Formats: sequence, C-alpha cells, structure tokens
Amino acid sequence: IGWKNEWFSVIRASFRDAKNGFELAEEGYRKHNKNGLAFACVSMYLQPTITLPPSDMQWLVDQPDDHVAQPLVLSHIRLKKFYLPGLPQNELFYTPFVGIDVKRFINAQATSVWRRIAATVNEACTSESWKTVDVGELSKSVAMRIIVRAFVGEELSNDSSFVADVRSFSSWFNGTIIPLFLLVPDFLKPIAGPVFARPARYYLGRLDSKLMPTIHGLLAAKERGELKEGDAGDLLRCHIASARHKPEDRDPRCIASRLLILMGAAAFDTFSTGLHHSLMDLASGPTLPGDDTDTPSTMTEHQSVIRTEVEATLQHNGGSWTPKSMRELVFTESFLREVMRRRTFLARQVYRVVVKDGGLELPQHSCSSAIAPKGTWLAMSAAPVHLDDGVWEDAREFKAWRFVDESMMPPVLKQQGTMATVTDAFLSFGKGRHACPGRFFAGDMMKLAIAYIALEYDIR
Repeated sequence: IGWKNEWFSVIRASFRDAKNGFELAEEGYRKHNKNGLAFACVSMYLQPTITLPPSDMQWLVDQPDDHVAQPLVLSHIRLKKFYLPGLPQNELFYTPFVGIDVKRFINAQATSVWRRIAATVNEACTSESWKTVDVGELSKSVAMRIIVRAFVGEELSNDSSFVADVRSFSSWFNGTIIPLFLLVPDFLKPIAGPVFARPARYYLGRLDSKLMPTIHGLLAAKERGELKEGDAGDLLRCHIASARHKPEDRDPRCIASRLLILMGAAAFDTFSTGLHHSLMDLASGPTLPGDDTDTPSTMTEHQSVIRTEVEATLQHNGGSWTPKSMRELVFTESFLREVMRRRTFLARQVYRVVVKDGGLELPQHSCSSAIAPKGTWLAMSAAPVHLDDGVWEDAREFKAWRFVDESMMPPVLKQQGTMATVTDAFLSFGKGRHACPGRFFAGDMMKLAIAYIALEYDIR
C-alpha cells in the first residue's frame, strides 16, 4: 500500500505515509485486513512495515521479547546513554514508578493536582470578557504543569523557567532520538549521538541546577528519618521514601534520569495531545437552547452534562477528590474514552520490530508463513478499526456517552468502558503486556483537567 515503482521509491512512499497515513491505513485495512490478510507499506519512519489483520493480534502480543521488540524501547535503550547517562544499563522506565508510585500519588494528591490545574488554566484564560485562547498551547501548558507537579512537587511546578526547561528537554529528546535511531548508520552513532543529543543535554544541565539540590535534600531527609516510607507528596518523594537497597536507587543522577525519561519521553506528548483533542470535542457538538432568544447559548450538551456531573460529585464529597469521587465521573470518563477512540493518535498501533536472528515466521493464514527479516516492523491497524461500523456502532459518529449504561441508576460505565482499558477494538494505548504503562495516570489527569475547565469556563 502506498508503494509505486518510481525514483527514490522508499523515501517517496515514506512521505506519502507521513502525509496520508490514515487514508493509506484505511485502504489497506479495507482491501486486505478485513479479508484476514496482512499488507506491507513503507512507514513514515522509512521502515518496511507489515500491518497484520485483527485476527493476528494475540499472535503478535504473545511474541517473546527475543523475537520482537517495541521500536521506541529499542531506540531509547540503545541511545539513552547520549541523553541520560545516569540510567542503569538495560533500564528504560523504572517499573515501581509507573506500577506503584503513580497510583499512590493519584490516590493521595488528586485535590492538589486540581489546584494546580486551576492555577494554570486561570492564568491563561481568566478575563472579564470572552478571550481567545490557543487550545493547543493551553493543553501543553496544563499537561506540563501537572506532570512537573506530579513528579517533582509543588515548588518546582510553580517555577516557570524550570517547567519551560522540562518542555524544551522533552522536545529535543523526542525530536532527535528517533531520527538518530532510524537515519544514522550504527557505525556512525557513536559520533553522531553526542551531536544529536547536545540540545537536550544543554537543558538537562539547566534542570540539574534546580533538581539535583532537591534530590540531595530529600536523600538527606531520608537518612535523618524525616522522610517516611509511604510519603506520596510527589513521585520523587515516593521514590526516595521507599528507596530499595540497590545503589542506583539512592544515586541522585540515576533518580533524576528516571524522572526525566518519564516526564520527557513518555508522559508529555500523549497527555497534551489527548487533552487538546478533548477540549476541541468539548466545544463541539449540539448546543443547548438559550434562555434568551437574543443571546443564544454557547454551551454544548457535552459540557453541560460534564459540568452537572462535576458539580454533583464535588458536593457529595465535600469539595475534595479521592479515588471514590474520581470513579463517580462516569460521563466524563466516557467522553474521554470516546475522544481517544474517535481521534486515536496513530493510524497503526502495537508496533513491534523483528529482532530474531534469521527473521520471524509470520502466521500461515494471513502471510502464508512468510519470513519477516530481522529489522522488519510489524503493526496492527488502529484508526481503521476504531472507525469500522462492523466493530463499533455508528463508528464515525462522536457519541460522548457511548460507554455509559444509562439503564442503571445511577448510571455506570459499561464493561471495559474505563478510559485506560485496552481491547482488540480500542488500541489508543496499545495492547498486551507492553501497553502504555502510564495510561492510568494520563487518564486520571485528563479527567481532572476536563472536569475543571467544563465546570469553571464557558467555551465557544
């Protein structure tokens, strides 16, 4: 799909995928995947890519790690030394951060995050009259402030220069590591790596000037017995308070690197893009009839329902946010899941690259047991599945309450209706054991951000 017999065919096919990737994925899905067959293309990353049919999903996610690997993990593991030399060998994301500490933080600090959202949104949006706001920039500002608050605490989240440096580090890290991985031959990477990483390392130095004293101070507090295990003020405090016995768990450079790889590489782009899409859909859809015919209403049904739900939830819970009150935002969660379904980030998801020597034998029924050479990328159609009427009822329509069971009183989310749930039909966060580990954090933070904006602001 997308391939033509022409000069510079690989590069031109890659450009076509970058420009029209969703349309090409839809064409391949309709012609081949729907008939149980795989199809090949050149991805926008200049890589030969085989997109498998939905029937091969389980086969792909069950492949052992010595047969296939996630391209993002493979690139970052190999090249992280140029950007974050403090990370331990073969470690990318520190498992306790995303598996234990994030949940502990959300349970303890949701109300604090709500206040952080309020301060950021009010700074950008408060006006005595209607104010035009760049939704993309607002989404990035809110996302980065929340991330910094969650990872390193309230004080640094109030430091605008520190927040700006985290954002710049993220932009340079994400903007250079993939081109370095894909476009530079392996024998040149030791030379090119420091050059590609230099802008990110510049911002790393700026971040160190404020982050390292904070880490040293918390380590000293831990030694004095002033920082108790179970402290959930932020993820940095969680890490140090429950520091394991390995030397790297108490090494300031390692701790800082573990924080920055998550803040810069894993959290920001997904969170900010999802929030941007959500705000656009919050302002879209049918508007409610106004009380005054001379002044028509600007509020959409989506915002009205969410505002009513948030008001009731805060009233029931004394104005605070807890795991219980967060679960009461049923309509808000359904709205966000529908945003993610309708506006999935990529045309293809569940990317894997073949790392097995000698190649990997593909399924017989879809690929005639062909051998995918080492280095070949494999993927699953995502956007075409999300927009398939055979998978989702009225798939191309935005139905904000699609995941709410309104036959129950009070209404509840349908089975597999939470935002972070991954299924064969909902692939925005991937699938299998390598599904996005930060999806629960992103989902809860987006829920709070949308809840605050829907409650406090009118949008048109």
